[in-house]
Amino acid sequence: MPVLEMIGSGRTYVALKQPAVATAAGRARELAAEALGAWRVGDERAYEILLCLSELVANAVLHGARELALTVELRGGLIEIAVHDDAGGRPEIRALADTAEGGRGLPIVDALAKEWGHRPGAHGKAVWARFTAHD
Repeated sequence: MPVLEMIGSGRTYVALKQPAVATAAGRARELAAEALGAWRVGDERAYEILLCLSELVANAVLHGARELALTVELRGGLIEIAVHDDAGGRPEIRALADTAEGGRGLPIVDALAKEWGHRPGAHGKAVWARFTAHD
């Protein structure tokens, strides 16, 4: 039985109950890539979305989430990815030294996404990013 289940109809794909482990980003990318392919998103845009998704999942794992949920939606020409986790905290971009070994995930998301943010959930938060569906 797969750890990641795809549930959806129409233009919404949802992955539920994925443990927050090192392999979570790869599994999330598989699901999102399937949705992006179905929506005929171009290779370059798909790459940007999948890179940002990897960064959001990695941040959730790094900052103590135990379980993740993923949503990938196409709405009115915009694609929204969201990583829902059970960890507290508020994502923010920090100033980094050039020699810092980490902390570049959110700057990458900020550079590639049309917009991004977070919203509180019942047991944690969701960090989301939106992209135009086509280049």
